[in-house]
Amino acid sequence: DTGPDASHLALPQDIQPVIGDGRLYVGNSDGYLRAISQATGAQVWSANLGNPINNAAAYDVDTNSVYAGTKDGRFWRVNAATGGIIYSNRPGGQILMAPIVAGSSVYIGSTDGTFYAFDKVSLSQKWSYNAGAALVASPAYTPNHSGLIILEAEDKSIQAVHAADGTR
Repeated sequence: DTGPDASHLALPQDIQPVIGDGRLYVGNSDGYLRAISQATGAQVWSANLGNPINNAAAYDVDTNSVYAGTKDGRFWRVNAATGGIIYSNRPGGQILMAPIVAGSSVYIGSTDGTFYAFDKVSLSQKWSYNAGAALVASPAYTPNHSGLIILEAEDKSIQAVHAADGTR
């Protein structure tokens, strides 16, 4: 009746935590990516990414990493156990959509309309695809047809690209 406790973390409207290795990982508009223990609810670590995080993160069990994008257009790989920053790059445009991990790649789109595939270990770019309009909605992956990623662009178009090479 009196609203949330003052110690609670206010989250942006479209932020959802992701779960992995007994923790919830959640980004925030204050620029911090946080790990919260599922067992106790206590904060395990926080990583300052320097700019607002306006999307859900992605967790990868193979690399024990959390991936997140920030509003300044930087894409991050963070150690899920410690919160230490492993790599970051700046592909272009703001990153407002959530990344997705499939196979050996992590995928992310930006407001400049480009969708990227990066190696999930080194964050080196594998390919890029021009969707023709800003990408702000989270992508979906299906293993059908040798792996497809479904994108929704801001012009309301729905597009499918092959996960292996980014062809439409």
